[in-house]
Amino acid sequence: MTLALEALSQWLLVWTLLLIGLRLLYPLLRPALERLHPADGAVVRLALYVLPWALSGLLVWAVNGGAGGLWVQPHCHGDECQPHRPDIIYPLVLLVAALSAWGVLAIYTLWRSWQAHRKARHLLMLARREGDWWVLPTSAPLVFTLGFWRCRLFVSQGLLSELSPRALDVVAAHEHAHRYRADNLRTFLATLALLPLLPFCLSLREDLKLGHEKACDLAACQRADATFVAQTIVDVTRLQQPEANALDASFFARCHTRTRVQALLAPIPATGGRTRALAFMGFCALVLFTLGVDSLHHGLEWLW
Repeated sequence: MTLALEALSQWLLVWTLLLIGLRLLYPLLRPALERLHPADGAVVRLALYVLPWALSGLLVWAVNGGAGGLWVQPHCHGDECQPHRPDIIYPLVLLVAALSAWGVLAIYTLWRSWQAHRKARHLLMLARREGDWWVLPTSAPLVFTLGFWRCRLFVSQGLLSELSPRALDVVAAHEHAHRYRADNLRTFLATLALLPLLPFCLSLREDLKLGHEKACDLAACQRADATFVAQTIVDVTRLQQPEANALDASFFARCHTRTRVQALLAPIPATGGRTRALAFMGFCALVLFTLGVDSLHHGLEWLW
């Protein structure tokens, strides 16, 4: 096999192993993440989910001679005693099986995204523009933000007729916050970062989406008091019918209603916690990288 395929198979292996470690440790980390301000917690969670992908790439790069192989300790193979990259011949069947499994997940994720894009184009053809809103001519009470790059805010005529102007102002503030924060793109990036173990990491992605909703609920509190925002969430949830969520759409009220209402009525955590959390994560990543290169080198040689 070529060096590129060997490096790719190493990266997929290490990425998966680190994701397994993250999934096992996450229940211990979750309480600390919940104590952060929702806006800070969403940033820290996304960085945490991306960390295995980035760290595995750096480790494989270093093991295969990156930075001159400085972190690979000299050791002997026969008469050769010097730093070197692992001499590994990977079973082709193993690599093909792994790539096939991850490829299916990736194709399914991209297919859902493409379907959502087609749906967005269809909705744009049906909707009429009113300021920042795209109004859908339907009696179904819908409101959501759709898209990754150029997010659009959709609302149905049915919801406009059901809510008071004050409640609509709260909904608008919430959806504008989704667009400003690029929450749909963040969720998609988290999906890609968790892809090798996505079926077992859906709760991690749901926690990230919940953090986005909490942050946008707090943004809506700039237009009304927290009690009224909570009541608006409950009212819209009662009106809306359950539907499948698209990967690039954020619905105002579709899930986690009770948790969001409880968060609005509870004391709001202080902001600024993301700096300490990200600094701690960076320190841990540096330690893992420093200690992991030589161990990974020998581990790969032992496995193959």
